[in-house]
Amino acid sequence: MVLLEDGKLVFFFPAVHPQARLEASFVRSVKVPEDGRAYPQPAQKDCLPIALVDDHAHRLPPAWVEHGGVMLPVERSESLYICLESIAAFDTGVAYPFAVKAGAGKISAFSGRDWDEASFDTPDYAVVTDRFWIDGFCGDDGKVRQFVAQPLGMGHTLEEKFRSSGPYWGGIQLAVYPMKPQAWEEFARFLAPRPRVVAEQQAHFTPDMGLAPGGRISQHIPLDPYGPQAWDCQTKARCFVHLADAAQWERLTSI
Repeated sequence: MVLLEDGKLVFFFPAVHPQARLEASFVRSVKVPEDGRAYPQPAQKDCLPIALVDDHAHRLPPAWVEHGGVMLPVERSESLYICLESIAAFDTGVAYPFAVKAGAGKISAFSGRDWDEASFDTPDYAVVTDRFWIDGFCGDDGKVRQFVAQPLGMGHTLEEKFRSSGPYWGGIQLAVYPMKPQAWEEFARFLAPRPRVVAEQQAHFTPDMGLAPGGRISQHIPLDPYGPQAWDCQTKARCFVHLADAAQWERLTSI
C-alpha cells in the first residue's frame, strides 16, 4: 500500500514484513550549471509539499482525478531530487531492503529506456538499504543529468525528445519492490545492527509539467548485490506523482 504521512510518500508492505516500509520525499535543490562538467550532489533547499489528488478533485482536470496518486508544485526550470529512506528497526538496527524503479514521463531514470514495471532483465532500478538519492537521469556515460522541471508541450522534457510523438505522460513514476522474506532472512542474518491510502488507478493523460535533463552530477549507482531473484515482483506498490505548475498550486489546493 501507499500512504501519505507527514509530507512523505510511504510504501508499506505489512504482509511481507512489519519492517518493510520505505519513505520517499521530493526535495528542491540548487541547480548546477549545464557546462559539461560533473558536479557533486547539489545542496538541498526544502522539501516540496505533497497533496492527494483525491482531496482536491473538484479543482483538478478530470484526467488527473481518474489517474489518482499525488501531486506537488514545481517552478519552471527548478531542479529537484527524490530522497528514499528505509528506516532501521529498533530491535535489529537493520533496514529492510527495496528495489526501486523511478521514471519521468514513463522514461526510466536509470536506463533511459521505456518504463517497464514487469521485468528486472535490465539494470533499470536502484537498491535501497538505508538512504538513497535519485538526482536525475543516468546517461550512457554513467553520469547523472539533474532533474529540471519544464512545461510539457515545449519540447524540453526528456520524453518529448525521446519520443517523436505523444501521448506524453509528464510527472514522476515510482515503483517499489520489497525483498522476498526468505532473502531478507538471509540478508539480515549476516548484518550487524546499524494514513491515508493513495489511490493507484491507471489512466492515460498528460500532466502540466515534466522533467528535463539538466547539468551533470557525479553520482554512483551501484549494481544490485542480491540479484533480481531477491525482489518480490508480485508485491509491488507504485504511485504516479503529478507535477503541477507552482503558479497554479494555490488555486488547485487553497493552501
